[in-house]
Amino acid sequence: MNQNQKENKLLWIGTVVNTHGIKGEVRVLSDVEEPLERFKIGNILMYEDFNSFKELKIRTMRFHKNFILLTFNDIENINDIKWLKTKKLYCEKDELNSDEYYLSDLIDKPVFDQTKEKIGIAKKILDQGPYENLIVELNNGKEINIPIVDEFEIEYDKQLEKITVKIPKEFKE
Repeated sequence: MNQNQKENKLLWIGTVVNTHGIKGEVRVLSDVEEPLERFKIGNILMYEDFNSFKELKIRTMRFHKNFILLTFNDIENINDIKWLKTKKLYCEKDELNSDEYYLSDLIDKPVFDQTKEKIGIAKKILDQGPYENLIVELNNGKEINIPIVDEFEIEYDKQLEKITVKIPKEFKE
């Protein structure tokens, strides 16, 4: 499996923002929906290191303020874990039903309006609290935020790898 194939099978679940204490614990900032499931003791997390992915097995997990605090097997002190600071953590994507997809799957996919006209490319997902926004770079180079709510009827065709959005005309100008 090449690097790109591996990346497509991984889901970003958090970023190590700092160490915590001297016993090899790290602070992870994450907004996953099921942190108890994603950061369960014994789970394998991955991080990128020089264009390859390495694994870490979770030894302990707890919550502290807005952070998830983790320790990993075979890491006993702060000096053994400092290098992980700022690294993104990934887990393997779960198998989904044919009509399900991850929001991250939308990135770099073409976006079409309800008239089947290509309006641009999905660039990123922005979390706005109560809902996410799909950031689309329009054909003219401008960027727009499309709220991922029922009103915009965002549909993703996994087979054709394209996004269709019901969008008002003024959004495209």
